[in-house]
Amino acid sequence: IDLRFDVANDEVFSLDGRCLSRGDLQWSVSLVPLVKHSIPVEAREIATSDYDLRQLFGRHAEADIQWAYEGWYDSWEQRVSELVDNHLRRGTDFEVFYHSILAVDRDGAIHIRQVDGSLPQLAQELAAEGMVSAGLLDSGGSSALYDPWLQGYLNHGWYFREPRGAVICLQLRALERIPKDLAGSWFKPRRDTTGSTDI
Repeated sequence: IDLRFDVANDEVFSLDGRCLSRGDLQWSVSLVPLVKHSIPVEAREIATSDYDLRQLFGRHAEADIQWAYEGWYDSWEQRVSELVDNHLRRGTDFEVFYHSILAVDRDGAIHIRQVDGSLPQLAQELAAEGMVSAGLLDSGGSSALYDPWLQGYLNHGWYFREPRGAVICLQLRALERIPKDLAGSWFKPRRDTTGSTDI
């Protein structure tokens, strides 16, 4: 569901004006949208919602990305839309990065994915898998997922930063263990105060 936050009154509203914080809202999270109402989000909307345009266009597009940033706030959507249109016109693939994704399926089950892919491609795949809502948490070290079974943070090794700031905690009811070794994933073991490593 699309939300807006009333910071002054500490309340959450749906875009049609319903106050969700007084109802049955259990949790909400701010994400770059990938799937809405079971439909994959188009590249233009993904890009305008994602401040880090390198995640779509790559690090080699720095000049174009800086041009878009110069339009923040007034012409952000227009400039980013132009970048996407030019990218599609050239027939260039969107950049592949390692992404952290939170998704909800038709039964309300929460899915956490950390996977390589381009954002438009991942949006298509998640919708095809039956996700009704999905979004990008972030890439690299800006967000990490802690796995109590592995006693470590699942993340991409070359861009890991120590956990800090906001944390999302989800209590999962799954009985099966998460596999310890997934291709393309990495976890940082937890260290105790003596410097030894718990694995």
